[in-house]
Amino acid sequence: MARAPDFITFTGIDDRTPIEGLEDLSARYPIEWGVLLDPAQQGKVPRFPNQQTVARVAASGLRLAAHLCGAHTEALRDGEPAHMALALARFARIQINSHSVSVAEASRFGAPIGRRCILPCTGDRFPDADAVDWLHDLSGGRGLAAGTWPPYPGRLAGYAGGIGPDTGASVVAAIGADGPYWIDMESRIRTDDWLDLELCRRVCRAVYGE
Repeated sequence: MARAPDFITFTGIDDRTPIEGLEDLSARYPIEWGVLLDPAQQGKVPRFPNQQTVARVAASGLRLAAHLCGAHTEALRDGEPAHMALALARFARIQINSHSVSVAEASRFGAPIGRRCILPCTGDRFPDADAVDWLHDLSGGRGLAAGTWPPYPGRLAGYAGGIGPDTGASVVAAIGADGPYWIDMESRIRTDDWLDLELCRRVCRAVYGE
């Protein structure tokens, strides 16, 4: 039997997502909730909640990851991250959705608040650098299924790309990891682009068999 992921990241909490629904699922399954952050899209499209929702979720005590996009990643790359890092102190991890941010820049960003950063990667193997956590992602939130999954690298690693209620169990079997890992999904857990907690629940049942 395939080793289940240590946790699942459901990305894209929005302004309609009920905190009590997040709490209920988190009490039953190992879940990290991803919050997408981009100044140009915040509060304008469903996947990017407004600042009030971000503050409410950040104060919830849930296990959270901040997913930085757009101008946030540009500021980080330009060396202006100190104030931004402090604002993310309530997030357990920080994902930087950019292929142009280096490992050194990501590590330096998370250091002031003692947070691990996540960088995306592609290709047939994970990078050797272990100062960050790596998420293998060919999809970038578009729901595109990966044809193959790189082998488990011997340390915590993430897998994303076309994972959802109907594919979660088969993806876990195909990954075949023998150590700690997580799976991340975004598009296939949405209805009309809003986060659908029932779809999240179906993923959990498929993956953890409960």
